[in-house]
Amino acid sequence: MGWCSKSSPRYLFFDAPLDDTLWQMRSAALFGFACAGLRFATGSVWPMVVVHGLDDFFQIRSPGAAPDWLQVSVYVFHATFGVWLLRRYGTRDAPLARSIRADPDERPEQALD
Repeated sequence: MGWCSKSSPRYLFFDAPLDDTLWQMRSAALFGFACAGLRFATGSVWPMVVVHGLDDFFQIRSPGAAPDWLQVSVYVFHATFGVWLLRRYGTRDAPLARSIRADPDERPEQALD
């Protein structure tokens, strides 16, 4: 996981508090989960580029850390939104994302013959 490899050195090498590191890892994982659901639903990375850019912009422009209740509510939103997207667009009844067009005659197992 990319979020783990980027966050754990804060604790291991830079003396960041473990609880802060774990919260940051959880935040990155849930944000990534929501972005993965968005990618799955839209078939494009561009909505996530915009969302990630806005997230970075607002974090840089913020006056400080948000209250714990607000951070937890954002985590709940990310998890709920990711689950909703995967449940909504992950069913067999829903059409596949537009960028995923598989040839129905293409069978990878027959390529080995």
